[in-house]
Amino acid sequence: MAKTTENQEEQSFWSRLFTGDRVLWTIVAALMVMSILVVYSSTAKMVYQGASDTGTYSYMFKQICFVGLGLGVMLWVHKVDYEKYRTWAWVVYGGALLLTIAAYVPGIGLVVNGARRWIPLGFMTLQPSELLKVTTIMILAKQLGARQRNIENMALLPPLEFWRWGRTWRRVKRILTESTIPILGPVVLSCAVILPAHTSSAALLFVTCWIMLAIGRVRKGELGRLMFLAIAAALLAMGALNIGRSDTAAGRMDVWISTLFGDEQVPIEDLSDTQRSMIAIYNGGLTGMGAGQSLMRVELIHPECDYAFAFIVEEYGLLFAILIMMLYLWIFYRCKVIFDGCASGFPSLLVLGLGLMITLQALVHILVTINFAPETGQPLPFISHGGSSIISASLALGMVLGVSRALADKTLDRPRSESLYEK
Repeated sequence: MAKTTENQEEQSFWSRLFTGDRVLWTIVAALMVMSILVVYSSTAKMVYQGASDTGTYSYMFKQICFVGLGLGVMLWVHKVDYEKYRTWAWVVYGGALLLTIAAYVPGIGLVVNGARRWIPLGFMTLQPSELLKVTTIMILAKQLGARQRNIENMALLPPLEFWRWGRTWRRVKRILTESTIPILGPVVLSCAVILPAHTSSAALLFVTCWIMLAIGRVRKGELGRLMFLAIAAALLAMGALNIGRSDTAAGRMDVWISTLFGDEQVPIEDLSDTQRSMIAIYNGGLTGMGAGQSLMRVELIHPECDYAFAFIVEEYGLLFAILIMMLYLWIFYRCKVIFDGCASGFPSLLVLGLGLMITLQALVHILVTINFAPETGQPLPFISHGGSSIISASLALGMVLGVSRALADKTLDRPRSESLYEK
């Protein structure tokens, strides 16, 4: 009897500690365990090449610390009342924006692989743009949620015919102050700040926000105009103005196209990282070469980060890699379940936006490894080596779990002014 009571108390402790969607907790735990295995095995080449004096255990220990930190972030954030996410949205957004800008300042920011987007913190290097993506989605969910009563009748952008502004300036001013600047301003500002150092992250953030606008019932015509303007602005910034890593992006695009459509023989020393990742996938086959048996980890530049999925296929096989893909799709599905349970705009859009961000990033990472997309440098969420990636993904999923906890506790308010289903 005493043992039964002790087991019940222990179960009660764990159930109080890990609240919210239990399926999401299980998925994240599986991905985090996989990350430790991937980092330990894939970083062996750094020791062989003399890049480390302490062995692969140092990388594994560091990844364990990152995982522990991410888990701590999730535990703390998901216990916070979800209304605080809305209350503090502008504060955390402003902090992430300032940190991202600070990363460009010499003496503060750190240049790695030709890009200045890290801030050294001693025990780790922080990539604040990863946090900025999360906070931008928070702001957009807040702005869209507050306008759900009349969002379908609102113009998101002023007329494109600038010569008409003189005759309709009052209407243009109203659109700018009520819709364009409050809703699109933070998104545009975030993408503009991220673009110079990480083009793919800026593009991924914009696509995520664009889908959120569609889910938030913005009119199709407005969405089309926004996409047209975004593509034009990106071409102008990277082409004519040479803003961002346009040379790197152009080089990666050329390599991708030549690899995709070319058939000439290339010496092994001239193979691109994507081609090496495709060899790793081929080596793995259905069942893999076995843990610690990868051959291409010595050839790939960043198997522990940029090509983690290819490394998983080589060591554990395509069948196991498909299971990993299903876990990311499962994350989005669970976010959709939570979304369906929320009738108010802010928490529902926040949950679906953050779930989209994680799933789309994983999809882009996987598409790069199989040469369906040019190299982007996007890490595989919760698996790739790196503190910034794990912390930002943990922050995002912690907020999702916070909303699911409020939903389970029946403390999720449902104001009619924010209802996604109110017409």
